[in-house]
Formats: sequence, structure tokens, C-alpha cells
Amino acid sequence: MNPIVGVSFAWVVVEVAIGTWFVLLGGVRRAGAEMLMFGLLAWLSALYGASTTLQSVTHGSLIALWEFFRTASGTMIIALAFDIALRFSGRRVGTDRVLTAVYGYCLLVTVLAAGHWLFEPVRIIHAVSMPLGALHYEEAPLNTVGKVVLAPVSALLIATTYVFVESAWRARRGQWGMTVAWFCYIAAVVNDALAGIAHWGVPYLLEHAGFVFVFTGSYTLLAQMTERLRSSRADLLRTEETLRSVRNTLAEKEHLAAVGELSAIVAHEIRNPLSAISNAVSTLRRSEVAPASKVLLLDIVNEECDRMNRIVTDLLTLARPINLQRQATDLGELVLRSLGPARREGTEIDVRVVPGAERPLYVDSHLLRQALENVVDNAVQAMGGGGSLTIVVTLSSRDGTEGREISVIDAGEGMNTEVRANARKAFFTTRESGTGLGLAIVDRIVTAHQGVVEIDSRKGEGTTVKMFLPEVRASDPGEAATIRPAAPGLAESIRPPGVAAGVKR
Repeated sequence: MNPIVGVSFAWVVVEVAIGTWFVLLGGVRRAGAEMLMFGLLAWLSALYGASTTLQSVTHGSLIALWEFFRTASGTMIIALAFDIALRFSGRRVGTDRVLTAVYGYCLLVTVLAAGHWLFEPVRIIHAVSMPLGALHYEEAPLNTVGKVVLAPVSALLIATTYVFVESAWRARRGQWGMTVAWFCYIAAVVNDALAGIAHWGVPYLLEHAGFVFVFTGSYTLLAQMTERLRSSRADLLRTEETLRSVRNTLAEKEHLAAVGELSAIVAHEIRNPLSAISNAVSTLRRSEVAPASKVLLLDIVNEECDRMNRIVTDLLTLARPINLQRQATDLGELVLRSLGPARREGTEIDVRVVPGAERPLYVDSHLLRQALENVVDNAVQAMGGGGSLTIVVTLSSRDGTEGREISVIDAGEGMNTEVRANARKAFFTTRESGTGLGLAIVDRIVTAHQGVVEIDSRKGEGTTVKMFLPEVRASDPGEAATIRPAAPGLAESIRPPGVAAGVKR
């Protein structure tokens, strides 16, 4: 067997592999229609090469089958090349009718070739003498109908060549390789046509030129895809940089807005105590002030100083990292020590500790007491100084973690959905006076304990604030707190137990 036959079969294997790759890339990975079409072109080129090669090694009735495959695949290759060239040149839009006519023509050629209406019934031997061994192609020559039907192929070749050249000229780079390979394909078409019609003693070259075109085209398409990916990556990086800049700008504006809001709140909250202190001091400077009035004025100064101290303490608690100092704490006793705001207003208080929940829990008692006082203070204010306040300490668990839950239940005005959603945000308040830091500090302290704060409230139905604190070992170190959102979806599903043992205060 002539070595050229072996080389042709090698081209077929490579073209099948390239075609499969591009069909998967274009059809499955959605990399572009031209990828899918080029994959089909590579498969058809492999079919053409296999048919031509088999013509030189087989004889008999199979020759008609190889002629059919050669004619149908060769015509379709040119049609696909024309379509791909249009896509490269950017002229694909508005050419649907032209391409429909081209593919319709290819279908007509395929049908006529399948019916053996394009070839003479006789068989001839096209012999080629070569140094490496002779080649013998057994083939059927075209009849008159075949010559007429295949004549438009010349016009299609010329149109495809023009579009490839124009596309390469406009692109200036990247597509000249495929254009040159197409010229090689045209030369091979002319060679094979003359060899078949004039019976020149030269081998057929179209399967070899087809491989050159497929190989060059695959390189060009992959290079273009790489360039697109590189360009997309650059666009993505620019977009990311733009987003980062916008994010930094927004963060700066949010920071400035927060500073402005904080300044307004602090100025408002500090100015009132300062005014009261200033008035008291001015009155104390008068010599005619009675001793009883002096005592009252000094009490006012002391109370307002305490008020300013609480404001500063709240701001520091919210701003600085929280380092827990855990120690064994009786939550029932801690709750009783946190009832100062309620006792001052004469609120009726009911404290309950269920059996099993009285065991000590390792928490930072100082911080947790501050959180409890904030919740109790909010509850008292929501009830307007009256009503009944219930605090329940129960055993509970979250996501398999055992712990305790402290529920503070008031009979106040309750919260609507918007207020409940924003209640734990810093500086959010519905009162005319107040920093809006109370529940934000509560959330931060409980979060530092790796716990969860939940708010169950409806307008006109009171509010229940639940603080879940997980069990920890005495040796667990305290860590700096990081603010994170409370677990959603639990507030409406968990109610404090209706029966609990404890004492009433």
C-alpha cells in the first residue's frame, strides 16, 4: 500500500478528533455557532478524505458509495466554509436567504448523488505512478447532469475566497493563516478537477489540503477564543475595579453618614444633661438658695452625670472589641440584679426559672447584666411605666447545641414588622429621646457569647425578647466578638413555657 494512503487515514483520525472537540465546544459548552460549524466541517473533511482513500484500496460496488460521500461531503464543506467566512467578516447578519439557498443547493446535490443521477454508469481507473508506489483510483466520471449541477460550486468557491480575503484584510492579523489555507484548498480543488476530467496522472490532493485547512482553522478559532477570554478577563477586572471603587466610595459615604448620625445623637443626648447641670450650677451659685434646694440641685447634677456616663458606656461597648471574662453565673440571681429599671418605675415583675435551668452557666456576668438591663429598660419604656413584666429562664437548644434561654416578656405596645426588622440596628429608635443603642448592644453581647437574640412582637400584642446562651466549658477562652446577624426564622416558632417554677418579685 502506498504510504500516502496511510497518511490520508492519519489525517482522517486527526480531523475526527478536531471535529469532536469543536462540536462539543460549540454545541455543549456554547462557545459560539462558528465552533459548532467548524466541528461539522472537520467531520465532513474526514469523511471526504476517508472516501477518497477508500477509492484507492477498494473496488466493485462500493465505489458508488464512496463517490456519493465525496460529492455530498465536498459540497457541504464549501457551504460551511462560506458560512464561517461570513461570520469572520461580520457579514452574517442579513444573509439568511443566501445561506438558505446555499444549503438547499447542497441538499439537492446530496439527493441527486444518492440517486446516482450525477455519474456515468461506467467505471474508469485513474492511475498515478509515484516513487513510493502506484495509486489506482476506481471512479465513476460525471455525466452531463452532474457537470451542470456542480457548476455553481465554482461561484461558491469564488465568493468564499472573497469573503475570507476581505475578513483577513480588515482584521489585519489572526485570519491570514486561515485565508492562505483556503487558497491551498482552492488549488487542491483545481488539481483534483483537472485530474478527474482530463485524466492527468497526478494524485488527488483535496483530502490533504482539507486537513491543512482544518488544522489552520482550528488554530485560528482557538486563538480567537483565547483572545476573547483574555478580553473578557480584562473587562471583568475593570468591572471589579470599578465595583471596588464604588464600594469604597459607598463605604466612605456610609461612614461619614454614620459619623454624622452619631454626632447628632450624641450632641442631642449630651446637650440635655449638660443644660440641666448648667442650670443647677447657676442656681447653686446664688447665695439665697435654701439647703433643701441645694440637695435637690446636687441630686440633679449627679443624675445627669450618671446619664452621660451611661451614654458614653453604651458607645464604647458598641465600638470596642468584646473580650469575655467567663465565670460560673447563676442566671436567676443575675436576672434579679438586672431589674433596676423596672423597680424604679414600680413595674410588676414575675421571674421564673424552670427546673434544670438553675445550674450555673459560664458567661461574662458584667456584660450579660448590661444586656439584660437594656432589654428590661426597653420593656419598661414600651409599657409606659406600668404593666407586668415576665422573665423566664429555660433550658433550650439551637442546632444541636444545648444552652439556656432568657425570655423577657412585656405587655407593651409591641412592634410592627418594620420596627421589628430594624430594632437591633445601631441608632435606630422610635422614641423622641434615646440613642437607639440598647438592642444593638444586647445583640453584640449575646453574639460574643456565641448566642442568638430573637424578637417576637406584633403591634398591640407586646414583645418577647429571647436571648439564647450556649453551654460552654469553664476552660473555653473568651474571644473578641464579631457582629453577625441573628439566626432567622426562630422568633415566631418558639414560645416560653407556660409552666415554670420560680419566685415572684
